[in-house]
Amino acid sequence: MKNELSQKSQISFRKKAKAHIITLSRPFAAPFFGCSLLMGAVLAGGLNANAWIALVGGLLIMAGGHSFNSFLDWKSGLD
Repeated sequence: MKNELSQKSQISFRKKAKAHIITLSRPFAAPFFGCSLLMGAVLAGGLNANAWIALVGGLLIMAGGHSFNSFLDWKSGLD
């Protein structure tokens, strides 16, 4: 009986990946965050390859921070 319950409660990798990529990263915030990153690049001297690399890196950091914040909310019982 215990083994059956543990097998039913396991979440598939596909569902976990979907949650991390689509839901937890909050992609709706990307335009706001991306605009501020690109505006900073323009003020610093112009749009070049480094600005676009910084944009990608900044968006990944934003997504990771949002995912970690959701995890902390869940772990502490706020969600």
